[in-house]
Amino acid sequence: MVEYLTLFDTHAEYLESKSGLTLPNVSSCLDDYKAHFNGLPYDYEVEYLKSNGTQYVDTEIDFYYRTQEIEISIEAQFDSASTRQLFGANGYGFFGVNANGKFEGVGITTTIARDDEFHSLIHRTNPSLNKAYLTVDSSPYSVNSSINGANPSGYRCFLFAIGGRDNAEASFFCNASLKMCSITIGDEKVRDYIPVVKDGVGYMYDKVSRQLFGNSGSGAFIIGPRKDEPLFDAEVEWIKSSGNAYMNLGVIGNTELNYEIKFQHSKSTEYRYIFGSQEADRVRRFSLMEAKNNNFLYGNNNTQEINLSVTAAEKDSPMIIKKSGRDVYINGSKKGTFNASTYTTPGPICMFGTWEINAVRNGNFGNQIQVYYFKIGDLDLIPVRKGTEGYFYDKTSNRLFGNLNSVGNIVPGPDKPFDYRTIYYGII
Repeated sequence: MVEYLTLFDTHAEYLESKSGLTLPNVSSCLDDYKAHFNGLPYDYEVEYLKSNGTQYVDTEIDFYYRTQEIEISIEAQFDSASTRQLFGANGYGFFGVNANGKFEGVGITTTIARDDEFHSLIHRTNPSLNKAYLTVDSSPYSVNSSINGANPSGYRCFLFAIGGRDNAEASFFCNASLKMCSITIGDEKVRDYIPVVKDGVGYMYDKVSRQLFGNSGSGAFIIGPRKDEPLFDAEVEWIKSSGNAYMNLGVIGNTELNYEIKFQHSKSTEYRYIFGSQEADRVRRFSLMEAKNNNFLYGNNNTQEINLSVTAAEKDSPMIIKKSGRDVYINGSKKGTFNASTYTTPGPICMFGTWEINAVRNGNFGNQIQVYYFKIGDLDLIPVRKGTEGYFYDKTSNRLFGNLNSVGNIVPGPDKPFDYRTIYYGII
């Protein structure tokens, strides 16, 4: 039922405009419902909590590093390449970045440099073998071959800093963003933290003890985006480029690539790319264009390998062009066939333009061409709106594609009507 209430939340403005009813504070009602229904002590989850160097969390756990099998997993992004630690006790950090900008932890130094991305890190001890292990993402384990002399042993551990015995003062504060942290001692998971918000304040919520762990330092955690917040405001009928806007779809052009696209001809007397990919010399291209003669121009070379004619009547309405294998169809009728072509360094597919190997090629942008959907490779793209800007939303990867040009914008068409019957039948 919560999923259907989320639909109400997303489309509250539309429902109000159509029904004349006022839906008071739908988001707040939904949060209250979720917290009550699940018995959770927070309002909602967020993508991460971020410390700016003065916040930390007391885990209320004392580690006996030399004698206990311990596994700690985190997903984090480190802001600063300095000797700062995200987790540790008594002067020893399990996850940190050394003075050379490399990931490290309790006697282990890796060759992997810190960057601005999130990484999954695991620190594991095996006292029976007298070893500790640290891995970053899928890299091989780095090994500390002797942990007998290593600390901590019975010292309090902190998140975003290093703790000490009997909850001693925190040190080595870390500027970092944290998505999760789990702690297992022996066969028992003792902490399983996720970042949440309660009354506008960021906390780490432990799913094991079902308790909130707040900031024990000064200031306040920076709160990341809400986790269940929709990526876009509404699905729209179409999007179009204005002022030379374009998108990089990431799919590499190839004459073997299948696709299906629905769009409205702009009736321009100029060449305009609907989409395109080409090599740097422009000899081999994979594109769909509106040509000067108002036909559709395909090409994987400059001799215009396929020239697809359309009638004036076909241009008056949205049309569907489909490529299956090397055959090309317009509104279900076969219009031509590609020859085989070998690409060596093609660019990715550019929407409303064409992309060479390293950059978009200026000129012939597909301004005013309305696109209703586009399926190409593994992408299943539909037009959506976020605020006043248009995007493609990929239903496969759950991501948005937007304008990459510093000028122009992607114009969204009218919002698609919301089918409230989905909510009605879903609740019943």
